[in-house]
Amino acid sequence: MYYLGIDLHKSQITINLRNEDGKIVKQSQMSADHAKIAEFFGNLQKQTDSDGGYMAIVEI
Repeated sequence: MYYLGIDLHKSQITINLRNEDGKIVKQSQMSADHAKIAEFFGNLQKQTDSDGGYMAIVEI
């Protein structure tokens, strides 16, 4: 299982993905563009499926 923290703003989102040990797997900022977000979550699902997926927490 992975844990995804999302800080959502009007023009960008900031993400922090951690594994079960709390180790940061990925940190980044991206445009809040719908296509970019959809691509990110599609890739994230493929990346995390074999380890039980992920749980997301959103701050808006």
